[in-house]
Amino acid sequence: MNLAYGRKLRRSIARCEFADEVTDLLARKIRKDPRYADCKVESYGPMGLGAECHVIVKRGDEYIGSLTVKSDVSDNFVYVDYNAKRNSIYPKGSLGDINGFNNVTRPLPTDIDEALKLVFYKGGC
Repeated sequence: MNLAYGRKLRRSIARCEFADEVTDLLARKIRKDPRYADCKVESYGPMGLGAECHVIVKRGDEYIGSLTVKSDVSDNFVYVDYNAKRNSIYPKGSLGDINGFNNVTRPLPTDIDEALKLVFYKGGC
């Protein structure tokens, strides 16, 4: 299936070319899971200077889980680990700090089930 601008609907993280394709893929997978049938699942992005994309799961007003995905300098997908101690490369209040460049990132697993575990990790943001 083709999307806007000739882009294709991706079915695996390894075949994704952009971070928004990853979050869209994860959101579609969550929507198909009967455990989350009553949840609102949305993917957003890219946003900010880092072109971060997000998948967010809520049940009513209750936060269930989320994941922030972006590409690193090597064009590999990474996720933001909000539990890790922030870097101090950019001064507090600077554009780099405001856009999340002090947040620690980790490699995103290419296995969809492993990536989904990160969405529902209870120690998340």
